[in-house]
Amino acid sequence: MKNVIKVSALCIVTTMAGLTGCKKDSDEKIPDAVTIKTPAGGFTADRLKTLKLSTETNITNGTREWKVDDQLVSTDSVYYFISDKEGTYQVSITVSNGNRIATSTATIQVKNETVAYKRNAMKVFDFQPAPGQFLNELPMWESGITEAQMIARAQDEILANRMVSLGTFGGYIVMGFDHAVMNVPGQANFRVLGNGFATWSEAGIIEVAVDANGNGLPDDEWFEIAGSEYNKASTIKDYEITYYKPNEEKEPVTHPNFPYASDMEYIKWTDNKGAPDMCIRTLSIVNPIIPSGKGIPSPSKALRSRMIRSRTVQKIRNSRIGPVVNSISVMQITGRIAMKDPL
Repeated sequence: MKNVIKVSALCIVTTMAGLTGCKKDSDEKIPDAVTIKTPAGGFTADRLKTLKLSTETNITNGTREWKVDDQLVSTDSVYYFISDKEGTYQVSITVSNGNRIATSTATIQVKNETVAYKRNAMKVFDFQPAPGQFLNELPMWESGITEAQMIARAQDEILANRMVSLGTFGGYIVMGFDHAVMNVPGQANFRVLGNGFATWSEAGIIEVAVDANGNGLPDDEWFEIAGSEYNKASTIKDYEITYYKPNEEKEPVTHPNFPYASDMEYIKWTDNKGAPDMCIRTLSIVNPIIPSGKGIPSPSKALRSRMIRSRTVQKIRNSRIGPVVNSISVMQITGRIAMKDPL
């Protein structure tokens, strides 16, 4: 009986201690906090180079406000800082969910680049033209040349401020800069030159991306710069054409109403709207109008894009869209004949 009393008493003391401890823990409030992840030595960057800023916080479901020198610049969870002027910049992030709020600051030192940046795109990552009139001429293709060599030749043309041919629907080129191009609202931040005429427009779409993962490759999210036709009802989105490899041995098909055509049925193509057709080969074309660097794999090659109509000519545009980014590191152009030359 004595032993029983002692055990019971121990249980009461332990229980009471546990209750007291729980009450004390509930009274302790974890401070609201947000921290900008800062590398050792702090933030430094050359002019026109992006810095990726991210945070750690214990505030859930919170909104974010990034400010640079007290000016609101972003409400995204991650902020890409860029400046075209050297100097010291104060960056702050405020996270709030209505009941809880926390702010953190960081200093960014921007310095002048040691090597002057170039105005033009300096790197061609990819060059995949569609069938077209000037294929294998801009740039020049030769028998035995590889896809990598054709991309290198396209880069040589761009660096020499000359044109490359993207062919017809779906052809594209991906280029990169040696610096980021800032998005300055209300201003033209870069330009793309083509060989359009008053009655013939060879427009292409432009997509831009920032090197968010910092690996120097165009494998990040792309954003389309919406042109004048993007929101028009006549624009067909998710449009797809499949090109079929031509039979170079077949008998050419001619037509008296088209004396310039050496073969009216050179390349067959179909689209996802049920409209089959043929690509015409003209008498002025000596080289094949299919891409020889990579070519149309047997038996076909499909390209998904967007089709729009304008006042001068039916044009084709690609189909990705996204919010405005504050800078770009790479550019993708889809269209006919185009050349990149930033302001």
